[in-house]
Amino acid sequence: MQTYLNKKVTVAITDRSPADGNSVNPGESFDVHIATTNADATSGGVALKNLKYRLSVDNGSVAKLVVPDGMFFHTTDLDGNDVTKGSERTSMIVQNTLFTKLPIGENSTLVVAGKATDAASGGSTSVRARVLADVDLDELFPPGEDTPVATKSLTVVG
Repeated sequence: MQTYLNKKVTVAITDRSPADGNSVNPGESFDVHIATTNADATSGGVALKNLKYRLSVDNGSVAKLVVPDGMFFHTTDLDGNDVTKGSERTSMIVQNTLFTKLPIGENSTLVVAGKATDAASGGSTSVRARVLADVDLDELFPPGEDTPVATKSLTVVG
């Protein structure tokens, strides 16, 4: 599974807003846009389920991510413990409960807010994103399927 996610699923931070180069002012909020694309069928793509985003910042004294507060987000720390919506964190796992699947050849996006600290000295950090998911075995091997019908001719002689 890890090989599939590493080779067939692309994750990119496509935008940061406000987009003034790579800089934000102390105390300023910003948004991070994450795009995930699953491989198509011709590239060996398989459907995924339980789609989650593992997000982090390298230096929490420079900036933190804000836990999404929408009703359709479930967010935990890296150990799986629920975290308070709207709180600021250096790492978290976010799942949009409306969009937990990533079909073959499809993409998904997530926007997460962040906030620069008020530190007068500033500094730099990096935002990191990766996807956690499971192969959707019910999509790959649909339940309730049956085999082709076997037939053999029978003649009754009278």
